Amino acid sequence: MRAERFVRNSLGAVIRQTTGLACNFICRTAFIYTLGMEYLGVSGLFSNVLAVLSLAELGLGSVLQYSMYKPMAEKDEEKLLALLLLYRKAYRVIACVITGAGLALIPFLPLLMKEGYSEEILLYYLLYLIQTVSSYFLVYKQSLLMADQKIYVTALYQMVVQICKCCIQVMLLLLTRDFLLYLLTDICAVVVKNLLLARKTDRMYPSLRKKGGGFLPPGEKKSIYRNVYAMFYHRVGLRVVSSTDNIVIASRLGLITEAVYDNHFLILNVATSFLEYILTAAQTEVGNILAVEDSETVYRTFRRFYLAGFWLYSFCGVCFAVLLSPFMALWVGQDATFGWQVTGLLAIQFFLFGVRRVPVIFKETMGLVWQDRRKPLAEAAINLGVSIWLAGKIGVAGVVAGTIVSMVSTSLWVEPYVLYRDGFHRPVREFWKLFVSYFLAFAGISGIVLFLCMCVPAMGWAGLFLRGMTAFVAFQLLTAAVFWHNRQFQELYELGKMLAAVICRKEKKE
Repeated sequence: MRAERFVRNSLGAVIRQTTGLACNFICRTAFIYTLGMEYLGVSGLFSNVLAVLSLAELGLGSVLQYSMYKPMAEKDEEKLLALLLLYRKAYRVIACVITGAGLALIPFLPLLMKEGYSEEILLYYLLYLIQTVSSYFLVYKQSLLMADQKIYVTALYQMVVQICKCCIQVMLLLLTRDFLLYLLTDICAVVVKNLLLARKTDRMYPSLRKKGGGFLPPGEKKSIYRNVYAMFYHRVGLRVVSSTDNIVIASRLGLITEAVYDNHFLILNVATSFLEYILTAAQTEVGNILAVEDSETVYRTFRRFYLAGFWLYSFCGVCFAVLLSPFMALWVGQDATFGWQVTGLLAIQFFLFGVRRVPVIFKETMGLVWQDRRKPLAEAAINLGVSIWLAGKIGVAGVVAGTIVSMVSTSLWVEPYVLYRDGFHRPVREFWKLFVSYFLAFAGISGIVLFLCMCVPAMGWAGLFLRGMTAFVAFQLLTAAVFWHNRQFQELYELGKMLAAVICRKEKKE
């Protein structure tokens, strides 16, 4: 049953993400050719401004989501109802705060734009504000689907609404070239999606439709509020780290260099988005395991997931190292590519971010966010300081190196320390034995694969495809050879066979 849920959630996440990327690409292309780069700049500016204002959410959704796993597994409807009511009340307050902050920002909008500010621009900003605020209404009910390991339902509704929205927006752009209608379609899509999912959850959980009832003890409320406060630190730190590289490059090295960097990072973000959706599906399983299994089973699950994460992100990192530069040369031209130093550092940055994800998922699902609440601020400060310093010395490579230094000096060791000390209650040296053994093994595998790929010339799309297939086949065969007798690898192998059996069984039924 658990394997079947994981298959549904993973496939739903991958299909939804693939559809989303295709729809975004189609809409973006139609947008550029009908409205031009100026309107695209307005869209990007207001989206980023309101993304910063969305920090008012404080990470509340994540904290309450983690609080729902145990009562959902135990069918504790009173507690689920109490959490839902708290969630609803808090999100209404957040929507009001964002509305107030967004309106208060209006007098400063001309300062964010060098030229072109007008009443029409103000109208567009207000529509973006409405879209952001409307996303907070009724969304609280969707937390039930994630806690019940049914995120494939959310993925299906999101996919259908996004396809419809894309078709309508492309048609409107081609027929009217009206940015206002384009934005109104965005708002309608958000409202319709939340309404449909709210009705679906009401039908799936009719006993949780009560208008009152449910009670959280004061101590539990205090714990939730404390974790929300801690999660805010994590959200601010993540936002600073994820945003400052582009700002530093644009301010120190110029907009052209920033555009080249942005093209490279776009490809990394596509891979990150796919993997994040799969990890989200896995996170629901982790929440259920934490709620119903003993500590030894939880730890065995972590070791299995950690090997899977190391394997997946090591492979993707190698692919970026050998494929990113030739791909960019074929896509946007040789002049818009970086040298092997920057490409290699981007691959390392991607790998380090990835191998942190499994410990972070377990740590946050256990509610361990207070213990390292100041870590994100230290990481952000180190990232900004080192990136600015090195940018003037070695350019883009220095900016990427600054991000790597900030992760290695903070997150890479703080997060597992908190997880092992307060979550698993085991000595953290067990983690470092695991990390070092996996790192050395995959470093050796990666070195061999890099050598083999460099022997395959990436001439044209056919050559690029051949190099990619070489990386895929060689990496998987070498991993199997090195880890065949590893217990976690065998568990992953058996899990893979089980998932394949579930998929085959579903296909036969259909």
